[in-house]
Amino acid sequence: MPTKNQEKHLTNISKEYIKTINTLVSKMVQEEQALKLSSKDVQASMPSAVKNQSIREAKSVYRRSKKIKRVPVLKKPVCIWNNQNYRIKENTIEFPCTSMENQNGLL
Repeated sequence: MPTKNQEKHLTNISKEYIKTINTLVSKMVQEEQALKLSSKDVQASMPSAVKNQSIREAKSVYRRSKKIKRVPVLKKPVCIWNNQNYRIKENTIEFPCTSMENQNGLL
């Protein structure tokens, strides 16, 4: 089980992820096109891989908004990891998680 600090960090980063997607979608709606972005263009306290995932997700939401003729606002916080960075041990899953306090911690 994650510690209280780790749990807080996961909660914060999952909220930041959703906020970032909504911000990027808003920019795309203003520009009336899907923007070509990289992790350097995203101002968020997240690892670059997560920033890149948020860009992909924002493009998907933007394309969907054009089809349904309204802009959805994401609200549910989510955690995403890929198959390259986790380990299964007994009854736990370990994956790297960075924060300002702990740059190379495992949760």
